[in-house]
Amino acid sequence: MYVLFIREVFTTIPGPMVESEDEEAQAVFQSVKSIAEGADVVNVYAVSDDPAWTILDNAAIAGVDMLILGHSRRFALTRLLRGDLMQQLASQLPAEIRLVIVG
Repeated sequence: MYVLFIREVFTTIPGPMVESEDEEAQAVFQSVKSIAEGADVVNVYAVSDDPAWTILDNAAIAGVDMLILGHSRRFALTRLLRGDLMQQLASQLPAEIRLVIVG
């Protein structure tokens, strides 16, 4: 199982850029580790200004057959201006990769 955490960056807004310094990412990885007890888990940390492309790229590299996504935390205005991540993924995801949206 691959767990991808994307720290979305916007031009000049400072934020964690290294996995070991990103407390939110570490909390997510620890939660998954405790839930997926006994499963092989590979944590992937990415910093990106284009989460949809980053998810698609990592899914292709890993050769996944199912993509499970949590809900987006984007506000309605941000979603309107930048586009809906789920719609972007659904329209660009290859047909052989199943998409499951949780939350």
